[in-house]
Amino acid sequence: SLDLNPNNLFMSNQIVNFKKIISVSSNEFFYILDSTNGNVLYKKNFSSLIRPIIINNNLFTITKNNLLISINIESGEIIYSYDINSKISDFLNIRKKSAKFKYMMIANDTILIFLENSYMLKLNINGEVVAVKKMPSKLKSPPIFIESKLIYLNSKNKISVFN
Repeated sequence: SLDLNPNNLFMSNQIVNFKKIISVSSNEFFYILDSTNGNVLYKKNFSSLIRPIIINNNLFTITKNNLLISINIESGEIIYSYDINSKISDFLNIRKKSAKFKYMMIANDTILIFLENSYMLKLNINGEVVAVKKMPSKLKSPPIFIESKLIYLNSKNKISVFN
């Protein structure tokens, strides 16, 4: 019989395929797999909150504990692990709050993190916040770039453009 105990179910974000590497996040662990044979190359003791991104040989993800983590996908070494809420509060010089993350992407060697409350964070590859911007409306779809303009479906089901 099929045991539907919620503790036994496998939940994951979208997998990310890069060269011969696949990254998968389960309820409790983050895996980097060899796509040619399925072998587990690295298993990390955290779970990803949103879909990870990869640039060059570095994987970036936000964990369920709100840590921004960068991993070298060839060695499995964690390059850094930062409390993203602390980074935001330090940059804005405000009391630490808990952000709700929606999407993450890379554009022009910049990490862009989109929040549920319609703010966008810009971070450099080293994980340092360089800008926090208020978007004109909430995102209803993952954003895309066309000719250096950020385009997305807003909460009113209309296309919005953000520079």
